Amino acid sequence: MCFDQVREELKQAGAPEERSETEQAVSGGYNVLFRDAITDEVHQAAARWRECMAPLGIVDLPDEPWTAGAMSMPPSLMSAWGWTSSFGKPSADEVRIAVHDANCRETSGWSEALYESQWALAEKFVEDNKPALDALLQQHNKYIKKYQQIIADHQNK
Repeated sequence: MCFDQVREELKQAGAPEERSETEQAVSGGYNVLFRDAITDEVHQAAARWRECMAPLGIVDLPDEPWTAGAMSMPPSLMSAWGWTSSFGKPSADEVRIAVHDANCRETSGWSEALYESQWALAEKFVEDNKPALDALLQQHNKYIKKYQQIIADHQNK
């Protein structure tokens, strides 16, 4: 109900109902960008991460760390923990493995290598797409006050 009401208010304010071609292109390009962030340094750090994780004996350990909070962790762990969502209190074993994993991500250099690679690509993406991004920002700025007012109006409902 609330979602439909907000969409109607935005429509009445003249806000675009669908994402513009520019917005779709920018979003698609940005998503592809992170696929390209896997540099040689990231691969080398991932190999060090795997070595660090080896003592845990995870039979289906992936080639690189999985996305935190996503359903992309090794199936053996999900099965062992009866894990079907990221909600609920973690078991002692989940905490033990998560702490070990976090330490390995840091000591292997994987977290920093991935961050630096993604940052560099994001910077290049913004430079290469500045006119389209500026146009998109201008389009969104036309409706920002209306968006903020709708949020304020519905905050306590």
